Amino acid sequence: MSLTDAWEKITRGCAEIISENELRAKLAKGKPLHIKLGVDPTPNLVTTSGSGYDPDISPADADVQVPMVARATGIAPARLRALIASQTNGEQLGFLGSSYINVLQLNEGLAKLK
Repeated sequence: MSLTDAWEKITRGCAEIISENELRAKLAKGKPLHIKLGVDPTPNLVTTSGSGYDPDISPADADVQVPMVARATGIAPARLRALIASQTNGEQLGFLGSSYINVLQLNEGLAKLK
């Protein structure tokens, strides 16, 4: 399917959840997109356990959810990104692991923004 055909199919009868230029850039990469409710999920969002034993997500996982959360809550994306930045914890001891966000603390911060 050509890029033009894919664009027409995707945009027919749909509300814009990401900008046209951003979507075109993603389509040009040739990778399949899984956009639903404004989220193009990272691999961790798709494969990490939903059991509650994984209470942390990466800043990238939180960031891809900003458009959906902004639309659902009416909170400006800039405020949500500032919240994500304030809730981001660095590597343990400054070099072990990677940055993470505690989901419970992020949700509590989100509730205070409303």
